[in-house]
Amino acid sequence: PLPMPQLFPAVLAFFAHPKADYRFNAVTCLNVFLPLSRQGFDHNQFLGGLQQLATDPDARVRRIVCLSFTTLVECNQQVILPHMPAVVAFIIQIHETDPDEDVRVEAAEFWSSYAISQAPPEHLKPHLPRLVPLLMAGMKYSPEDVSVMSDEDADDAHKPDKDSTIAPIFGKVAEAHGGGADEDDEDDEDDEDGDGKEGGVEQSFRKSNAASLDHLAVMFGDDLLPLILPVLQANLQSPNWPDREAGMLVAGAIGNGCPGFASQHVDSLAPFMLSLVADPQSQIREISLWTLGRYAYHLVGTHGQQGPFFAGIVAAVLGRVCDGRKNVQAAALSALMTFAENAGDAMTPFLPHIVQAVAQALVHCQRRAMLLAYDAVGILAEQVESALQSQPLLDLLMPPLMAQWAGLAETDRGLLGLMEAIKSLAAALGDRCLPAYVEAFFNRSAQIIW
Repeated sequence: PLPMPQLFPAVLAFFAHPKADYRFNAVTCLNVFLPLSRQGFDHNQFLGGLQQLATDPDARVRRIVCLSFTTLVECNQQVILPHMPAVVAFIIQIHETDPDEDVRVEAAEFWSSYAISQAPPEHLKPHLPRLVPLLMAGMKYSPEDVSVMSDEDADDAHKPDKDSTIAPIFGKVAEAHGGGADEDDEDDEDDEDGDGKEGGVEQSFRKSNAASLDHLAVMFGDDLLPLILPVLQANLQSPNWPDREAGMLVAGAIGNGCPGFASQHVDSLAPFMLSLVADPQSQIREISLWTLGRYAYHLVGTHGQQGPFFAGIVAAVLGRVCDGRKNVQAAALSALMTFAENAGDAMTPFLPHIVQAVAQALVHCQRRAMLLAYDAVGILAEQVESALQSQPLLDLLMPPLMAQWAGLAETDRGLLGLMEAIKSLAAALGDRCLPAYVEAFFNRSAQIIW
């Protein structure tokens, strides 16, 4: 192979090739070396080449240029910092005006990387009055998305999930449920179309904007609120559901980064969020549940079990566990887990209703939400522990759980999540687990091992 002093100029020369495939592949090739400190890689020449390609007529080339800047921010800031004002201005321009959606997605993801990499905030601060509204505008469903959703918003809870919509499980499902605007967390707020599909580029663009606002809120804190609050208030008061939905997404996205919003506005916003949990539009129900979960730390920590919202929140969340839309079911189960983790044994008075709802989920939910139902069992057991030893509660919970244990094939992806739930439940039940259930658990486990 060629040493870098010979390889670098040879590849860089293709930045000027008349065919877009060569330009794209040349940038892709050199991007591989950006995280590495390789003698002979001239970063100044590389940046100069990117500048020439910044307005390339081919969308793939413009997208890979954006990715190059993102990689430099993540891996080699000392190279890009002297050029950061120009880079920031370029990414904002691409984010706002590029005609290709894939390019705009790549530009939108730059801001998350900038914040996560702890790049100097002073380079972004002058651009916030333009950038923050741009991010919020990108969090709204497009008219095309709204049209498709209007045609597909019928109940789908009876439709089995496809294998392709079930994410691989490498450990406890709970590790992914808490979510955030950038969670492909799912958990969070993903798969908006309710059939486990990602929703295409528009959905990726929306998620990228939400994740970037989330991370910028952590970086700048309450300094963003003067830019956010007027747009947020207008959206929440809009008669159009996509505006209200986008407003709730914004409110959730800043939950971790803007403590002033939680302390000053969430108490007055909570009744409104609760009302939206029962909205006729499934996307509104879903995002409201997610946003409630984002402020669980505040709603539980401020008011506790006896507060004015806690009982209403628990009832609203449980009422959506068996919603007619699968995406709402998933959001409700995720919110339930988040509140259980924050409230701890304060959930004990609500256990009969919680166990009944989770037991219904174990019977009726499809596979994707079923994974969250398993997780809910485990987290509930960890939080309330011996309170689950009540025989009426066991009579509600154990029959559907044992049916799942007996019915899942060894090749089913959900079996690991179910085992995690049973492990936590066994620890909470103690001796109460032994007489009726331990033999079935042991025999099946032994069968799997041997």
